[in-house]
Amino acid sequence: MADLDGMEMIEARHVAEAIQYRPRGRG
Repeated sequence: MADLDGMEMIEARHVAEAIQYRPRGRG
């Protein structure tokens, strides 16, 4: 089921992007 892997990768990438745009320092 590559769909699951793809979704996980996309989610991880989205999270990484969100962190880059909004650092956790602002919590």
